[in-house]
Amino acid sequence: MSKLLGLILAATILCTGCRVEVSDKGLLQFEDQVIIEYAGGSVTKEELNIFLGCTLFFNPAFIEEKNDIGFQENLSHQLIAIKTLMSSVSENSIAQARRQTNKVMAQVEESLEDNNPLFGVSNKEMMDQNGITVEDLENYTTDTMAILVETGTHVSKEKLEQRYEEYLELYPETNLTVTGSNVFVKIETPELKEKAFEKIQKAYALIQSEQGFESASKMYSDDTTKTSEGKFENLELRKLLDQTLVKAYAGAEIGKISDIIETSTGFYVFRIDERQVEPFSEFKDELRKIMAQETIVNYISNEVPGLIKYSELY
Repeated sequence: MSKLLGLILAATILCTGCRVEVSDKGLLQFEDQVIIEYAGGSVTKEELNIFLGCTLFFNPAFIEEKNDIGFQENLSHQLIAIKTLMSSVSENSIAQARRQTNKVMAQVEESLEDNNPLFGVSNKEMMDQNGITVEDLENYTTDTMAILVETGTHVSKEKLEQRYEEYLELYPETNLTVTGSNVFVKIETPELKEKAFEKIQKAYALIQSEQGFESASKMYSDDTTKTSEGKFENLELRKLLDQTLVKAYAGAEIGKISDIIETSTGFYVFRIDERQVEPFSEFKDELRKIMAQETIVNYISNEVPGLIKYSELY
């Protein structure tokens, strides 16, 4: 299951309507006791407990931080932000959010019996341990998406175009898409690097023969993001994490088989058959989402602390 928004802030937005009883395994115990008062409202132990539980479900890597006061304080600020921002979210934004939530929850429900390697139990058992329900996760996700969608509607076209130009200046490959073929051999461990290199050399030799990328991919490739023939189409370079590969794809001569390229994860041999500039119209929705996230982060960091009148957390 992927993280909802990629940042702890963006994945920790509470279902403000949750009012279920929390089990005695809850992170802050139960009791509907007010622990934070802020201008316009309050936060109870129950709310923050559910908030923490939902956060850890979608971001299990933060489990070691669950009892840290600083972590709980940070999440409480995010919760206050959502409770205040939700009051101005339009029905249209909520409707869009629910459509996105339905897709997320379909994945959640399919994975409930799957074992979570970080917890050593199934996802359903993890939910029980954190005192949350499927309904909690659904409301949590809807509010997260609704805030993001609503904030994005206030990003003007002029600001989007300005940010687009800034991105292109900093990252010239941002708006490129490529079509081609590749073979990737993963470096499992530093000790196996030499073995991986020998494997990519064999693939390289096969690629240069009449059998080409298709045969080499079936025999040697560890890349699961393309077809069995080794082909990829309209790959958006901004979505690749390895900048070595991004720059190699961006600068490659069209139609020419590359040399062996070493990246942080393994070795590549590729051929770019087509490279296109993605128009602003295709990129603006993703850029709008990024800018909306930044606005929410700024609100949490700079506005929320001034709203708090009383807190038992600090």
